Amino acid sequence: MKITFLLLLLFCLTGFRLFAQSDTPCNAPIMTVSADSCHYAWGTTVGAQYQNDTANGLSPACASPGAADVWYRFIVPPSGAVAITTLEGTITDGGMALYSGPCSAPQFVQCEDDNGVNMMPVIDRSDLTPGDTMLVRVWYGWHPNTTGTFRICFVESNSDCVVATPLCQERYYYTHAYGPGSHLDANGTQCDIYEYQSQWFKWKILTSGTLSFTILPDSIGPANWPDWDWLLYQTTDSIFCTHFVGGNQPFACNGSSSAGPYGATGLNATGTSNSVPAGPGNPYCPLINAVAGEYYYLMLNNFNVSSSGFRIHLGGSAVLDCDIVNPPTAVVAQQPISKVVVSPNPANDWVSITVNGLTNDDHPALRIVDVHGKFVLVETAFENGTFRMNLQNLAPGMYFFEVRSDLGELQRGKFLKR
Repeated sequence: MKITFLLLLLFCLTGFRLFAQSDTPCNAPIMTVSADSCHYAWGTTVGAQYQNDTANGLSPACASPGAADVWYRFIVPPSGAVAITTLEGTITDGGMALYSGPCSAPQFVQCEDDNGVNMMPVIDRSDLTPGDTMLVRVWYGWHPNTTGTFRICFVESNSDCVVATPLCQERYYYTHAYGPGSHLDANGTQCDIYEYQSQWFKWKILTSGTLSFTILPDSIGPANWPDWDWLLYQTTDSIFCTHFVGGNQPFACNGSSSAGPYGATGLNATGTSNSVPAGPGNPYCPLINAVAGEYYYLMLNNFNVSSSGFRIHLGGSAVLDCDIVNPPTAVVAQQPISKVVVSPNPANDWVSITVNGLTNDDHPALRIVDVHGKFVLVETAFENGTFRMNLQNLAPGMYFFEVRSDLGELQRGKFLKR
């Protein structure tokens, strides 16, 4: 009774969600894939069993299987990019495996052991098929017959160049980047930087001017010191990532963020070199004179694999294109969603976003960000094919939205709040 009370108290105090566990793939809870930052849920293998017959995925190929395991399911979003990452509970060295369907005979895809925070696992891929239902198996690695608790999250990944996060101003990330992605598509030998815990960003110059950026970690300390290293690529190619070769020399790179005040790094007026290797050195490279039409791709790597978040701020006199999006990706071969209609636009207190042919059975989801790329939560109802939003608490300005559904297509648009 005392242990149960303490676990319930821990769940309440930390704000983490608790989901029903499943010992079998077909009864696994379906987890939401977050579109922004990691939202952890508590899990436990207490009371579960280890089963390695065909209906339970046979024996996983890493982390000394044999301990009791539990299962989760998720639906791959239109981007095809998902990171499944874990944090310690009483389990301090977890194992995790990814499977495709059917749930009655899971097909092994990947097994992972120690690439997350401390000795916990993370699986990070951008090559999944949109609309597929995938299965995830978690256990106490290297400790047969031992059970415990852990935390797990499912989030859209931006760890590969092809799914770089478009930016037009400041953005905040609550947790570290999740993994190396599906492709080791970058390395900077002159700065000794490789993809380890990577996060890709991109932006486009609309009006020429100076360009700077700053990476600001949100926590530092002896046990959790961030070390954000980065590679920056400059191009006029709008589909740069589709034929990018990892060994290409970056425009600038810096591996000395851990030597800087508070672990900050980037481009500013104090920078003197475009190539700063790891070790003591200036964590900043010089400002850029950016030209209209140029694209910039930034690979940010958290070498120390801390769990701290960070803020990325773009500055200078150059004006950025806030309409930049990722190239189209493969979608589920089902009936496409028609284009959305926004009314009124500009809007005052209310705005409606109508998607013809979309019903509640398609599980529509709406995501809104401001011009800084910050997620905005507004009161939203979906009825008769229309999202109706209360804008009274929003500041005047431009807002961008995405509509996703089980049909597998992504629709984007924008509206102006007066």
